[in-house]
Amino acid sequence: MAHSKMKCPIRERKKIHPCNVYRTKAVKRMTEFEKSMCKYVCCPFKTLSEVLELSDSQCVYCTKVFNKLDIDEVWPSTIIGRPGRINSLNQVNACPTCNKSKSNKIEIDFIEWVKTGGVKKANSKKIPVYNRDKIISWYKLCNSALYTRNVYIVELLKNEYNKSIEICEQRNSNLKSKPHRNNKNVLKDSGDKFQFNRKLILLLECESNNIVKRLAKYLEIGETNIYLWKRYEKTSRAVPPRHHEKIIQFFKS
Repeated sequence: MAHSKMKCPIRERKKIHPCNVYRTKAVKRMTEFEKSMCKYVCCPFKTLSEVLELSDSQCVYCTKVFNKLDIDEVWPSTIIGRPGRINSLNQVNACPTCNKSKSNKIEIDFIEWVKTGGVKKANSKKIPVYNRDKIISWYKLCNSALYTRNVYIVELLKNEYNKSIEICEQRNSNLKSKPHRNNKNVLKDSGDKFQFNRKLILLLECESNNIVKRLAKYLEIGETNIYLWKRYEKTSRAVPPRHHEKIIQFFKS
């Protein structure tokens, strides 16, 4: 009996994202920084769980009970220039749904997210109305203690982020640009035309959520243009060269 040859499933090789590499390094550096800070600084604020009187098995946002929760950083440690601290004040228990919905929201974006009840999905439990003002009041009170402006650690993390970009660009450049004939999901190489688009995406993802609005205002263009640049693989819209220098200056400031 002749045996037919079985085709092995083709694995799509995913590109490594700098933010994933950078996050690991940022958490490590901030943990080391926090250990040195704890020797000299005592936090005078209550944690969010204590303010809301929740147990360790409850999500601080939707208050639902879970067997396993994510550790959410109220102020993300990956924010360039003002990295979030790694301590019990900034790290809270959150369910995967709330954690994903909150994302990297800080300041006004975070407050608006809490005011509107957090998760937007219809079937998901929202932040209880009676807890929303409590969370916002706590956030405003503890805001300056959630992150650091220490010059040494800020510069250290900026260098780590730049290294992460170099590492990922080097690794990703080794991937073959030609997709396999049987794998239709692999995108074709965009070439150098969209090189600045990829750089812009990396810069945007390590900033706060209102960064698109601020950048659009700085460039005197509509926010839609930036979203089209981010989705260049579908829209084929490259960042115009006249904006390159302005965008670099914007993120340096």
